[in-house]
Amino acid sequence: MTKHLKRKRAIFAVCLLAAVLLCGMYTGYWVEQHWKGQETIFDTVVAHDADEERPGEATPPEGQDRDTGILPEENCKDLLTDPNAQDYFEITEENADGYTGLAFSTEGHSLARGSYTVTIDYHASQDGSYASVYLPKEMDSESVAGETGSQIAEVQLPAGQDQVQFSFSLSRAEKPVEIRIYYGGGTFQIRKITTAPSTIHTDQRWNLFLLVAALGVWIYLMGFRYGEKEKKNSRIVIFVLTVAMLHSCLPLMNDFIFYGQDLKFHLGRLDGIAQALENGQFPMYLNMTQQNGYGEATPIMYPQLFLYLPALFICAGMSLLNAYKLLLAFVSILGILIAYFSFKGMLRSRGATLSAALAYQLCIYRLCDIYTREALGEALAMCFLPLVFYGFYEIYAGKEGRWILLVLGMTGILSSHVLTTMITVFVAGVFFVVMIPYLWKHHGGKKILALIKAFLLTLLLNLYFLVPLADCYLHEDFLIKQDSTSGLGVNATGVYLSQLFGIFYSGNSDTYSRGYGQTQNEMALSIGLLLLTAVLGYIWLKTVDQETGHKQVMGLGAFALAGAVFTAFLSLWLAPWQGIAGMRVVNKLKAVQMVWRFLAMTDLFASVVLGCVLLVLAARRPEHRKKIYGFAIALAFICSLYYMDTVSDNRSYYNRDLQDECSGDTLYLYSATDLDAQDLHTVRSTAEGTKLSDYQRIETTVSFSYVLPEGTEEADLAAPLYYFPGYTAYVNGERMSAEMDDQGLVSVHVTAPSGTVVFRYEAKTSWKAAEILSLIGWLALAGYGLGKTCRRKRAAVAVHEEE
Repeated sequence: MTKHLKRKRAIFAVCLLAAVLLCGMYTGYWVEQHWKGQETIFDTVVAHDADEERPGEATPPEGQDRDTGILPEENCKDLLTDPNAQDYFEITEENADGYTGLAFSTEGHSLARGSYTVTIDYHASQDGSYASVYLPKEMDSESVAGETGSQIAEVQLPAGQDQVQFSFSLSRAEKPVEIRIYYGGGTFQIRKITTAPSTIHTDQRWNLFLLVAALGVWIYLMGFRYGEKEKKNSRIVIFVLTVAMLHSCLPLMNDFIFYGQDLKFHLGRLDGIAQALENGQFPMYLNMTQQNGYGEATPIMYPQLFLYLPALFICAGMSLLNAYKLLLAFVSILGILIAYFSFKGMLRSRGATLSAALAYQLCIYRLCDIYTREALGEALAMCFLPLVFYGFYEIYAGKEGRWILLVLGMTGILSSHVLTTMITVFVAGVFFVVMIPYLWKHHGGKKILALIKAFLLTLLLNLYFLVPLADCYLHEDFLIKQDSTSGLGVNATGVYLSQLFGIFYSGNSDTYSRGYGQTQNEMALSIGLLLLTAVLGYIWLKTVDQETGHKQVMGLGAFALAGAVFTAFLSLWLAPWQGIAGMRVVNKLKAVQMVWRFLAMTDLFASVVLGCVLLVLAARRPEHRKKIYGFAIALAFICSLYYMDTVSDNRSYYNRDLQDECSGDTLYLYSATDLDAQDLHTVRSTAEGTKLSDYQRIETTVSFSYVLPEGTEEADLAAPLYYFPGYTAYVNGERMSAEMDDQGLVSVHVTAPSGTVVFRYEAKTSWKAAEILSLIGWLALAGYGLGKTCRRKRAAVAVHEEE
């Protein structure tokens, strides 16, 4: 490429990026103006009916604001001069007849954490009236145990003004939040109360930055890195990969999010991490967004490494809606890049690799994981399955010393989803046992030693998660243990053969996994026509046309075909899971809950089979090579079109904070937990009349002072926190054992008539030691990688100097 051509392309690229930047800034401003109106709550004297659909539960008509009602208190309705007034409520001194106090309040609103500005339009003939922000289900800093009601902000409504503004902040999401108006005398009118978020969202800035960065990378690759004519094939690959990324992310290209079966759970996970980081809690062991702020052991039992980056975006001002959509886009983009890298390492052909990667990326079951089930953990784990396969390939048949690929792949899966890790280890273990004679005969103990090193390093890197997980799973009575041991319903989640290779499956999120004897309205459980064609094509090559050549490729295909058949069989309704349940050790597999999870492995193995078949066909018919690869790539897109089109029929959430959609999963609670206990955020006492003061709560820490009723010598005090191992109580500075009360709450037994109590979560020493060891392992791995890279560069320089 000449310098002149490079200069022209550089100028074009700069102009294009500048145009995108300017256009994005302009449109981003108007988008934020739209959201500002959408997120502002207008409380007026026209109240909605109690059973009317609430704002935020559905997409409002264009231009409709979040109008709600200002309601007069029961004892104030008779004081109104004109109860039917359409634009204001009024109380006169004559009607009040000496009454002062609470007169009006807004309907309770659900608000996400952040800062808010309240604007009140009113008229007062004399001073004395005031407004406050009130949390009816929270406990005040000065209270009695069990009582609710906390006032977090207050402003006077002086005479002679028509409007007043004041601000308040929430350290965590609250529901409900009321604006209360207190009458102080004279003639008083209340017209409108506006509550608007004063926290500035940075969605449009981040979107614009990421768009410009992605476009810049794409221009660099297409116009400069692979800009020469002889690198046309590389540009084709980049173009097709880009189209595949955009195609798989289409349901995210809007200003709302589609409902998915596990959406609320994963929103709660992400929001909880962001809240913990904002409150200075790291590492995080309990998610205090879930279970209505009472906490859940989700971070201990469910990996969340990949959720920290979008959580940091939220801390930087991004909305929960946008951060979660970016996370789903990251899953799709990461998946196809890792698949292409891994398959290319085995197939050594751009066309075969691209076809296999697209078949894996656009498999109906994988898309169902993302958009129907919204199973974020499993979808993330599927990104790393090709890398695990590639790692095993390098150990069994590739270069020595590349077992680190297996470590990275297994670490990725383990950092994403525990059940997929269990399935992967099981399948890998079966093939390892089968391959032991071959490995020992041809390689002695070298390959086995590489597997052992990979296992030990993977264990070291993930001790920070594995130690707390094993500790809680083995020693604590969490509901997840009951769920995995109560009966064996896994057979009822098996796939029928009529489903396994279907194409026209709906993306409807209201379709669930169903039991025996039906497939109507069941979610998509198919690997698609293309992968079935690949399996049949391989069998045809081996049986009908045996003179294929390409021994190594066909050997890889045979291995992958065996894996596809084995895992597909395990996912079927006729698999002998009832018999497996009676076998020791192996019966732990029933913890996978739904046997169709094995289709993730089937998708992987069948995609490798497809790559091998295409590679052989292209080698035997080189004049038709482009047509063969083009047909496979087109079929990968075609097989996913119907599913992707039907995703748009799902219901959606049109709300950036998504506060009402965040939830938890009761699997990570104790079996004795009372879910009704979380309705009120108060300190409970077994001694009625216990007085409390200085109540504070930040994440997993609750502190307060208490005074027992006169004549009471002891009591049990319980905080609004679910008990988990690690909670410690400090009474008057003395460390005491925290217990679980009969509702599953953290409690402590006090014998002093008064004092100060602090409940704090403290990780076990063994957990902290595991974190340190994992950190050492990661630093050592990074040092090893950096050193290896430097040695390669020095070697390349030495060779160049010799030449």
